Amino acid sequence: MKKIYQTTLFLFPFIIYSQTHTFDWVRSLGSDVTESDGIYNVCTDKDNNIFTVGDFSGTVDFDPGVGITELTVEESHLFIQKLSPEGEFQWVKAIKYDHTLSFFRPQITSDANGNVYITSTFIGTIDADPGDGEYLLTSFPADLHDNFVLKLDADGNFVWVKTLDNVDLQNGLELNRMIVGSNQKIYIAGNFRGTVDFDPDSGVEERSAMGGYENVYIMQWTVDGALEWVRTLESTGLGDVNDITMDVHQDLILTGQFFYDVTDFDPGSGEVLKAPLDEFSTYLLKLTNNGDFIWVKFIEKQLNAVKVATDSKGAVVLTGTYGSTIYFDLGEEVYELSSEQYAAIFLLKLSSEGSFEWVIDYKGTLGYLFQLPVTDDYNNIYLASPFNGFIEVGPQDDKERIYSTGWTDIIVYCISETGQFRWVKTYETLKYDTPRAIIVDNNQNVILVGDYSIGLQNEDNHPIHFGDSPDEGWAQSTLGGNIFILKLGSCITTGIDVQSVGGPYQWIDGETYYEDNHTATHTLINAMGCDSVVTLNLNILNLGIDQQYMDNDLLVFPNPTTDKLTIRSVTPIEAIKLMDVNGKELPVTYLEYAKEEILLYLGEIPVGMYFLQVNFSSNDYRYLKITRTHSE
Repeated sequence: MKKIYQTTLFLFPFIIYSQTHTFDWVRSLGSDVTESDGIYNVCTDKDNNIFTVGDFSGTVDFDPGVGITELTVEESHLFIQKLSPEGEFQWVKAIKYDHTLSFFRPQITSDANGNVYITSTFIGTIDADPGDGEYLLTSFPADLHDNFVLKLDADGNFVWVKTLDNVDLQNGLELNRMIVGSNQKIYIAGNFRGTVDFDPDSGVEERSAMGGYENVYIMQWTVDGALEWVRTLESTGLGDVNDITMDVHQDLILTGQFFYDVTDFDPGSGEVLKAPLDEFSTYLLKLTNNGDFIWVKFIEKQLNAVKVATDSKGAVVLTGTYGSTIYFDLGEEVYELSSEQYAAIFLLKLSSEGSFEWVIDYKGTLGYLFQLPVTDDYNNIYLASPFNGFIEVGPQDDKERIYSTGWTDIIVYCISETGQFRWVKTYETLKYDTPRAIIVDNNQNVILVGDYSIGLQNEDNHPIHFGDSPDEGWAQSTLGGNIFILKLGSCITTGIDVQSVGGPYQWIDGETYYEDNHTATHTLINAMGCDSVVTLNLNILNLGIDQQYMDNDLLVFPNPTTDKLTIRSVTPIEAIKLMDVNGKELPVTYLEYAKEEILLYLGEIPVGMYFLQVNFSSNDYRYLKITRTHSE
């Protein structure tokens, strides 16, 4: 069966508007060397410290506060910087080299102990020890790049470095992506040609690409840098890797392109053969953390860079760009998207098992376009992209066309778990600004990094504004290239709805539960910008009478009620909030108020279902579903 979507598609009926992230802080740095400084990647550790990696030249003060920590170099060098969760400077390290084009697209990630791992290509000789010691690496042949993986501890001290060498133009590899999984293993993926030794130490673990073409590889290392296994996707065409991630089940998700001929997407003893529809196609491959095949899906007639993320349920989110028509080959069904007039961003969501959930797209004149997706613990999806011209975003019946001001501007938008548009932010300057990476920390704050240039005509030194009001969030600038680190603070609050009932229970999400449930969540939308995420704690009891209470310490009766409602609690109650089903707060009328027992009058509100938030303290509250009925 083929399903065709000719316009932007939202598969769910209710549109949610909610600004759940607000400006927290922005830090910027740069030198006067024209357009020389760039930032490429960002990660956080378990304590939400922020690590960035990029390159710089000239003199740069890496302390964004009142202090001064300057580094001066003649040619571009690699930097690794650490900031606190509040954006305060911790340290900066530099990797020195003797070649003007030494580093290319460095990446950074962290492990559970706060160690950081940096990878990049290099040409010539570099000193991989950013401290007082020296650890020289030299590419061979001298004009051909090699790859390194560097480990630093939480204080920026050298731990180890490993290299993956290119023998010559016919035998070598590209190190495209690296992550540290939740299982504390390092995963490295890319493509290789000829015969390559994948063991970074003294051992030999050779693989040969088929027919002289470039094949895909993925390998697993320990956090000590020791190879544990390597898998390859054999192909008589070409293969590449754009992105890799690990899901909540510790399975691996890879995406990239394959070209011209047949590829076997099972890296084990089985066969899953596929040739692209025309000259190229995109693959989405799921493997176990031992490299064993689980499933693969394909997108036909799509070439631009694709990125992948997973959510807390193991669902897979894939994003990329397309023009004309693309086909999502998901097995039993093929889904089609068309954009004949404009370029478009697509966002595809699959279940953990690889089944289709939804797909949406945004159209516009989207030059220089790529996407950076990430998810939070509540399965919201955040995308960051550069754009010029215009892009259309928003719900299906109320799209907004956003125009760029400079050569390229930045757009950040949030999509709900069910594919509904939530909010959008744009950042602009006179020349260009480009996002490089976006992540969500352990407190659900969004961290966005990128670079920008003000252009020589801008003399007021206010090149780019990141704040929610004119009085905040101005990033200072030099006349050269500039780097920014932006933090958007989350104001999402959480609560637990404890219910003990004597039979089937319909919760605030509209679902009826017939068994105990302690994992269901629901978001109450607040028009002022701070949502509440409620987790159900449901216990279904075998009771002989109808007892209506939340738990042994909190009693609510009668419910349903015609006008009066009593709330009785062992723990003193500090405050009560009454909300309708849309999360709008309503006035509360008290007939009696004591810390342990409150009598409310509900006769002034319409008949229907409502929610009570019972606050015991700032961090302890319960949600109650109540119903007002007609009096008999």
